[in-house]
Amino acid sequence: MIYIILPLISAIFVLLIALIVISRGYSRLNTIFSLFCLATFIWLFGTFMMFISKTDDRAIFWDRFIYIGVVFMPTISYHFGAELIRITRRRLLIYASYFLSAVFLILSRTELFISGINRYSWGVHSQAKFFHHLFLINFIFLVSLLFYDLYIFYKKSKNSIEKNQIRYIFIALFILSLGSFSFLPAYGINIFPVFYLSGVFFTIILAYAIIKYRVFDIRQVISRGILYFILLIFVSLSFTFVTFSTAQFFEGQGQIWVTLLVSLIIVTGLDPLKRLLAKWTDAFFYKGKIDFQKVLRDISEIISSELDLEKLIFSLETNISHKIKVKHSEILIARTNANNLIFSNVNGSRIIQAEDNIADYLFRNKKMIITEELFREKTDLKTEPEKAEIDKLLEQLDNQAIGLVVPILAENKITAIFLIGQKLSGSPFTQEEIDFFDILTPQVATALEKSKLYEEVQELNVSLQDRVKQATRDLEERNRYLVALQRLTNVITRSLDYGKVMQTIADGISRELGFIGGVLSFIDFKKQTIHVGAISNTPVVATALKLIPKDPRTYDVSLDYENNISVKAIKTRQTVFSESFYDSVTPALPKAIALGIQKILKIKAVVAVPVYSEAKIIGAIDFVMSKKPEEITDTEKEMMKALADQVGIVSRNLQYYNEIQNANEELKQANIRLQQLDKAKSEFLSIASHQLRTPLTGIKGYLSMIVEGDYGKVPEKIRRILEEVFLNSDRLTRLVNIFLNVSRIESGRFDLNLKESDMVELINEVVTELKPSASQRQLKLTFHKPKILLPMMKIDRDKIKDVVLNLTDNAIKYTPEGRVDINISREDHHLKISVTDTGVGISTDEVTKLFEKFVRGSGIAQVDTSGSGLGLYIAKKIVEAHQGSIWAESAGKGQGSTFSFTLPVKK
Repeated sequence: MIYIILPLISAIFVLLIALIVISRGYSRLNTIFSLFCLATFIWLFGTFMMFISKTDDRAIFWDRFIYIGVVFMPTISYHFGAELIRITRRRLLIYASYFLSAVFLILSRTELFISGINRYSWGVHSQAKFFHHLFLINFIFLVSLLFYDLYIFYKKSKNSIEKNQIRYIFIALFILSLGSFSFLPAYGINIFPVFYLSGVFFTIILAYAIIKYRVFDIRQVISRGILYFILLIFVSLSFTFVTFSTAQFFEGQGQIWVTLLVSLIIVTGLDPLKRLLAKWTDAFFYKGKIDFQKVLRDISEIISSELDLEKLIFSLETNISHKIKVKHSEILIARTNANNLIFSNVNGSRIIQAEDNIADYLFRNKKMIITEELFREKTDLKTEPEKAEIDKLLEQLDNQAIGLVVPILAENKITAIFLIGQKLSGSPFTQEEIDFFDILTPQVATALEKSKLYEEVQELNVSLQDRVKQATRDLEERNRYLVALQRLTNVITRSLDYGKVMQTIADGISRELGFIGGVLSFIDFKKQTIHVGAISNTPVVATALKLIPKDPRTYDVSLDYENNISVKAIKTRQTVFSESFYDSVTPALPKAIALGIQKILKIKAVVAVPVYSEAKIIGAIDFVMSKKPEEITDTEKEMMKALADQVGIVSRNLQYYNEIQNANEELKQANIRLQQLDKAKSEFLSIASHQLRTPLTGIKGYLSMIVEGDYGKVPEKIRRILEEVFLNSDRLTRLVNIFLNVSRIESGRFDLNLKESDMVELINEVVTELKPSASQRQLKLTFHKPKILLPMMKIDRDKIKDVVLNLTDNAIKYTPEGRVDINISREDHHLKISVTDTGVGISTDEVTKLFEKFVRGSGIAQVDTSGSGLGLYIAKKIVEAHQGSIWAESAGKGQGSTFSFTLPVKK
């Protein structure tokens, strides 16, 4: 009867799937599934043997044999499901179930589990007893819990491939569980044993899931196995048919020869038949299979013929998306943005930071990311943080529908990232597809490097051409302005009339330089105001000036009103730009009049440049422009400054000329006396320099030699005295330098010797020089070096070093205990240097006065008596000469202090 072979057929199918899975290598999931199949095989094979048993005793024997597998099936199936969906919270339940299964296994050997035989029209079945009822309850509970967990996981999962895998495993296990209806005959219910076929359908559905969704990753084994199974059936049936036929129609030697002839035909046709069957099985299992060799050839042609980076990337992305049949593909190139590594596509619409989950994984592992394999990788991880990291990566990949992430390496560095979208079919990537990308990426890496090099060469060529054109334009513009400035200089040097000369300069701004016009303003030092000295006199300017109710020269502006750009230029000693003409005439003129003038003259920018006379600012020139501030060229800015310098020189010369004319004889005598005094002062300074510095240097040298033992060992007591004398000599040398610097500042001979210098190296020298002094006071002197590379600074190195030395020495002197920290950092367009101590501190009302001449903090003399009150004054002058700023901060007395100064970073 057919029902007899149903369990045998199912057993064979289940055993085959178990052998195939376990042959793919060890893993916890594969092992548990194979054990489940083994238990199922024992059930089905034992049932077959029970059906063919001739006696009741044999039937009972095989029925007891069945339960060797059956009692473990619900436990192993639940364990398999928990491992598949990564449930870890029910370990205790699994262990308890295995224990209970072992108990049921022991009980199944007794009459309390099964006993006796139920006879039916189709055969016999054992009778279930008390403990079999308990086993059935356990079976129903575990199987129900398994399906519940699979369903909940399916609903929560966001990965489409994982959801498809769970769906088919759910269906396969559900169909296999229908085999539990075979328990009904044990309870006296006569039901035909058709449910033993559930093993066949279980295997077929699971095979489909393996083929389509890479469950257990054994797709190729399944397809090849089916091929050889068909071949085996064909050969077996052929030989059986030949043997039967020859026996009917031939005898003796004829039968042998016919059999040999047919066998030869079968053997000869086996290989073509194998190829034909392989084609048919591939058509089923690998429907729409990709010819990767052809794809590689097509992409190689693109790589070899395309140099343009943007076109290359577009072609690669288009071909991969179309021919590999994925939703999308994208190449992200490694770039540097503000010293940070990023990966971005050609148009910059997608950016991945170096610390992004995807990039971080690639940097650490330098291997391809395969989305579905991350799920299996997660199950092997031990710690929750590692699993959480994989979860974040999986979520990001799923949100962006990414199936593969392929690192593109050049010289073992990731130069690009290839993002491959999920397959259009929804199936996972096969090993053949993964191998394809392994072969492709080195070629892509080489092509990208070649295209980037080509792009750099092209950009360099364009850049060089642009620079040559710009340099030519700048040279032509500079020559034009130099010619105009020379003509203007020739005109103004022909007159000694101050007013006429200033008007000539104002007119030249329009006539010679080609600007709309200019306004020359000068300082009235007695009133502390500025007033108009001259305005360009052109027809259009004259028309605009009619809007003003009185002569512009009668207006003045206080030097305290810094909203006026001329005042601001004078105060800051820098060129000031504005797009509003009102900023140059406020508060003298109402805003409505200023806007009216701006409209008539079509003014787009006003540039205020301070006018120097020697080291003193005497006024400012407002250049009125027809272009916006950002459009003004460097050459134009240089010409404005040159003209302002020329005005300063002319103003100074005319002032001197008028003073000489008014009191010629008196000035002659005064000049003689001044020359004598200046000579005496110079001689005094020279004498002071030589007479003080030379012996001090000698004293320091001899003291150093004595302390270092060049003249023999010095007793410790004397050594401390000599070291104190050495420090005082060094302090006196610096004091001499201070007085010389003050003299130079007040005489206007404070010149800067600007050179490219490294501030970090400079501060290191200061720390080295003052380390002994700090150690002597038991203070910790620390220089906190910057983490980033700082630009070279164009400074007077010796003078800036004096500033750092002075601030650090003060911090050491006025810190009884604790530490002194030096910090340097870049803030926008400035370098900031700070010296912080834990010393005596400064009161709030003294902070702003410390940088005045001969000023010291209250109570400082009791801490250190050697100060002159000039160090901070000179430091301020030096920093301001570098266009920087210096200030002090303190929370109050006893709270320490911080002295900081900034220096501009020149572009």
